Amino acid sequence: MAQISINTKTEETDRLKKYIINEQEKLDEAKKFLEQDKEKFEALMNDSEKMAKAVADDVKAKGYERQKLIKNIEELTSKINQKDA
Repeated sequence: MAQISINTKTEETDRLKKYIINEQEKLDEAKKFLEQDKEKFEALMNDSEKMAKAVADDVKAKGYERQKLIKNIEELTSKINQKDA
């Protein structure tokens, strides 16, 4: 009778070990996917930051260009007004 109890406990222990190993494998797999997603997210954020900086630089350059054009228009208008006077 004692041997049956020991065998039952041994079988239960083996099942629990297999369950724990299976759960650990699932956790390792989930961790792997999480790390991959983190890397993808960081790459996306870096790309977004680079793109935002490029757009900001472009807007700044267009602003300077606009100011130059306004200045040129003012100079030309001034010259035209001087000729008419």
